[in-house]
Amino acid sequence: MAPRGGPFPSGRLKKSPTSLRLLRNTLKSEEADRSPSEFVSTVLAAFDIILLNYKAPDKLLRCVASIRKHTRERYRVTVVDNENSETSRRTLSSLKDVQTLFPEKNLGVSGGTNAALRKTDGEFVVFLDDDAVVSADWLRRLHRAIQDRPDAAIAGCKVRFPDRRIMSAEYLPDALKPIGYGEMDRGQRNYARDCDAVLRTCLLMRRRLWREIGDFDERFFPAQYETIDYCLRARLAGWKILYVGSVCVEHDHLFRGADFFDRMEKLFLEKWGDRFADFPLRDSHPADCRLTEGFRHFREGRFAEAAVSFEAAEALDPRFRQPFEKGEALFRCGRYPEAIRSFRRALADAPSDIVSRHRLAVLYERTGCWRLMRKEADRVLAYLQANQNRSLRRRGAGGGSAGRIEIDLSRRSVAYHLP
Repeated sequence: MAPRGGPFPSGRLKKSPTSLRLLRNTLKSEEADRSPSEFVSTVLAAFDIILLNYKAPDKLLRCVASIRKHTRERYRVTVVDNENSETSRRTLSSLKDVQTLFPEKNLGVSGGTNAALRKTDGEFVVFLDDDAVVSADWLRRLHRAIQDRPDAAIAGCKVRFPDRRIMSAEYLPDALKPIGYGEMDRGQRNYARDCDAVLRTCLLMRRRLWREIGDFDERFFPAQYETIDYCLRARLAGWKILYVGSVCVEHDHLFRGADFFDRMEKLFLEKWGDRFADFPLRDSHPADCRLTEGFRHFREGRFAEAAVSFEAAEALDPRFRQPFEKGEALFRCGRYPEAIRSFRRALADAPSDIVSRHRLAVLYERTGCWRLMRKEADRVLAYLQANQNRSLRRRGAGGGSAGRIEIDLSRRSVAYHLP
C-alpha cells in the first residue's frame, strides 16, 4: 500500500524522541496532550477509503479533495467506476495515488463495495458517498470511537445537507427512517451511543466484520437499504454499531432516479420485517421514542395518532421537532390550518425545501387562499422549470414518495395527487 498523510508518508515511524517531536508539531494542538503510544497507533493505522462513482465525477473529485485536506492518517483511496464511460475514465485518470476499478457493468452499491473490499487490505475500511464532503478530524474521531469499543464493528456519523438541515443521525430500521431527517442542526444530534444502524454516507468498519459475515447483499440493486441490512447482520453476529455525533459530513444528496426505492423497500421488509423486535433502540431520548411512535403510526395510516406523537415529541424537547412530518400528518387528517402553520415552520427552517412549499400551495388552494396559492405555485413552477420539470419526490414518514404536483400554466392552478 502506498501510504498517504501524516509526517511519515513513505516509511515506518520509529519511536525516537526526534520522530515524536516532529509528529507532535504536525498534528493539531488538541492532539498534543495525547501519549506517545496514542500518536504511534494513530499514524500507523491503515485505512482503505472506498468511493463509488456513478455519473458524478465532479462531485467525486470534490470528495477526494476534502479527504486530502482533512485526513492526517495513513490511507488509500479506491474508486469503483460504476459508470465506466469515456468521460468518467478521463476524469478519474487525473487522480494521483488513487486505485481505480473499472467493472464491465454497473455493479450497484453492494456489488461495487464487494469488488473494492476484495482489492484492498487495510485493517479499517471507510465507505464514503461520492457527493460527501468530510470535515476536520473526521477520521481520527471515528477511529478513536471504534478503538475504544472492541465490541463495535461499525461507526457512523451525522450527515448534513449544505443548508444545515440534518439528513441522518442514526437509522431506525423498523420506521424506515433516519433519525433527525429534516431537522435544523442545533447540536441536538451531537451525542454518541450504540444504535440500530447508520447510513453508508460516511461509515468506518473493521475489515474483520466483512471476513466474518461476508459480502453486502447484491440483491439490493442498484442501491438503498444494503447498508442497513449489513448493520443488522452485524448485530446478529454479536457486534455493536456506533453513532458518533461529533463527526459531521456534508452531503449534496444527488437525485439519480427513485424508481427502485419501493422495490428495495419491499425486499428489505420481506427480509427483516418480522424481526425488528430483536433490535431495540438503546438509551433513547423520550422525544425520540415519540418520534418513532409517530413514524409507525404514519406508516400504518393512522395520521391523527401520528400528529399527536409528533406534537408530544416537540413538547418534550423543541430541538426534536419534525415540522414536515407533523404537517404531513395534519394535512392527511384534514387539519388544514394547523398543517399550514407546520409547513410554514418547515420553510422557516429550510427555505429551499420545495416539497413543503408545494404542500403549502395545495393547502392554500383547499382553504381558498388564492393569492397565497398563486405565489407558492409560481415558486414551485420556477423550481420545476429550473430542474427540467423532473417530478418531485421526497422520502416521507411512510417510506414512499410524497406524491406529485401538477401546475396548469394558463390558470396557475395546483393539483396534488397522493400516492
